[in-house]
Amino acid sequence: MTGVAAQAGARWRDLVADRWLLGALGLWLAAGALLAAVTTRVADWFVMTDELLYERLGISVAQSGSPLPRVHGETIGNLNQLYPVLIAPLYGGGDVPGSLQSTHLLNAFLMTSAAVPAFLLARRALGSPRWALLAAALSVALPWIVLASFLLTEVAAYPAFLWAVWAVARAVEQRRWRADLLALVLVAVAVLARTQLIVLAAAFPVAILLEALVVDRGAWRSLWRTRRPLVVLYGAGLVLVLVLAVAGKASSLLGNYAETAKGGVIQWRLVEAFAQHAAILALTMAIVPFLLGTAWLQRALHRERPERERAFAAVALATTVLVLLEAASFDLRFGGGLVKDRYAFYAVPLLVVAALAAVRDAAWPRYALIAPLVVVLAGFATTPLPAYEKFNVDSPAAMLNNTLLGWASSADRAKVLLVAATLVLLVIFAQAAALVPRRALGTGVAVLLAVVLPAQAAYGFDRLFRVDGTSGQPLTLKQGFLFNWVDRQLGTDTRVTLIPYPKLKGDFSASIAYWWSAEFWNEDVSGSATLGGAFSWTPSSFPKLALAFDPTTGIANRSGADYVLFTSLDSRFRLVGNQVGAPGDMVLLGAQRPWRAAWLTRGLTDDGWLQPSRPAYVRIYAREGQKEPVTRSLSLILESDAAGGRATVVSNLARWSESLPSGDTTATVAVCVPATGYTDVRIVSPTSVVGPGDLRDASTKEVPRQVGPLVHQISLSEDATPRGPCPTP
Repeated sequence: MTGVAAQAGARWRDLVADRWLLGALGLWLAAGALLAAVTTRVADWFVMTDELLYERLGISVAQSGSPLPRVHGETIGNLNQLYPVLIAPLYGGGDVPGSLQSTHLLNAFLMTSAAVPAFLLARRALGSPRWALLAAALSVALPWIVLASFLLTEVAAYPAFLWAVWAVARAVEQRRWRADLLALVLVAVAVLARTQLIVLAAAFPVAILLEALVVDRGAWRSLWRTRRPLVVLYGAGLVLVLVLAVAGKASSLLGNYAETAKGGVIQWRLVEAFAQHAAILALTMAIVPFLLGTAWLQRALHRERPERERAFAAVALATTVLVLLEAASFDLRFGGGLVKDRYAFYAVPLLVVAALAAVRDAAWPRYALIAPLVVVLAGFATTPLPAYEKFNVDSPAAMLNNTLLGWASSADRAKVLLVAATLVLLVIFAQAAALVPRRALGTGVAVLLAVVLPAQAAYGFDRLFRVDGTSGQPLTLKQGFLFNWVDRQLGTDTRVTLIPYPKLKGDFSASIAYWWSAEFWNEDVSGSATLGGAFSWTPSSFPKLALAFDPTTGIANRSGADYVLFTSLDSRFRLVGNQVGAPGDMVLLGAQRPWRAAWLTRGLTDDGWLQPSRPAYVRIYAREGQKEPVTRSLSLILESDAAGGRATVVSNLARWSESLPSGDTTATVAVCVPATGYTDVRIVSPTSVVGPGDLRDASTKEVPRQVGPLVHQISLSEDATPRGPCPTP
């Protein structure tokens, strides 16, 4: 025991004495502080509904104390749980605006912590702590560092990925079971950070086999002797996957990402998409360093190369190819065929290290340049170059497209420009290699990387702040105080169910953004309810309370939280309860349990429009404990898009019938509500105009339809005058 303690003490002293590692730690802290000065300027959400999901998961951990992924009180199949657990301590106090700012601060230091494993990985591959420190600096000066401004898993996944790659490279070199175990643990952590990184579980054995075959073509036979625990573990895992595949359940291992493992891709399209993803990464690296790096990875996979170089090359090459294939497959199936470099950028720090290794190598690569050159040229010749008005989170590198299209005036010409630029740059480099001292040219390549990568990062932040965010407001505008009134009013121990409904006629984006904000800015919001599946605007992974009402009693099939947040514009139903807050047209209601409707409509569209010449009804239920018939007053606001229409409202006591000018018209009728049961009020209009699409979901919002007036803000008076029996309408 004393010997173990002595060894541990010696290792700790060596670690403290490692001034270059301390330099990497200092780099991390400095980069984190610099990045935090920018990320903390972000005061609103930008990436919906991803940010909402991870915030809700973090709040659930904070409120329950359990690391299990729960949303709206139910466990979901989310494997990306590391980031929510890390941000959970910042939530739970009912101050979401303050928690968000603290999270953006944490994000800066969390994502830039990638500098430490990047340094360790680069030092192992390069053999020079100075160059390794440069690689570490470049690893946190990439255009994708902008992702630290958002609540996204990449913030934790990026450093976790580099730690896992470092451990895998170390294991490939050392060939010891302890190194293998550490690598597997860190790969598992990376998968918990982001499910996509399960690709590392495949890259690990591929790298081992690749390196073994390079050393000795028969070396694979010794794997059972040198890596028996690893072989057994992977064999068992393969059997499990095959069994689940036969049962049709293999994709379930990915949790919420199960859909990403379904469906096939045409092989030639996958090859094309792979080349496109490689080309975009090459563009962000100024092309020549990318070509040099990938060429060096091929050259380093030779028996005569040092073990540390050979191990890094095997891991980096296997990981880069598999990451690009994975991203290409995903984008073909779910990304519309566009290059979403957000899923491929993990390979960039590996290629940066390889490029710096090429700079320090004894000779420049020649024939090894052919394969990456062909891939990059094919990618540039075929890649789509979409232009985006604002910073695109899925494709940060696409911010260069606007400039390219501006220079070339069309996408086809831009592709020709990229192909020509690649060839010209390579020719210039070849000429320089013949004329300029190798050390000076190598320094020039390193300087090029040190300029273009940070410049793109700075440009990414400029694009981010230059254009209004997804909510339609500047990202620096503090909006939390407009929405978190629910938390302020109810405190931190109350639960609220949202009942989303369109806030603005015909404006799907504004309506959906409002309800996203209502949930995002309030920790008390613990669920959402839908009626007939309409306006289910939170992610599909969010459990929903599917409501239905008994038409004879108004009692709901299920009850949600004690409080309900809805809009008075909702023309579908109104729950019985006590109103406790109502800013604008929003209503916060302490709902009676079990949930029961005070009134319920039928015959309207789900977003409140009358249908031409077809009657609609407002069914008004007797109050609980009502002893006798009473007279109440029902008011409806009818909105007409054009003058000249007409509407009629008929109750068992009164009739209202008038022409409708353009805009809002209030119709009020007295109605007799029986002691038990219900009564119906009839609404009809012959008006027929072309109205906006149904806002129930994205598939119907653009489909025009014939509608009558819009019925909204249905209100039933609280005053009730006792009377005799209700007349028959």
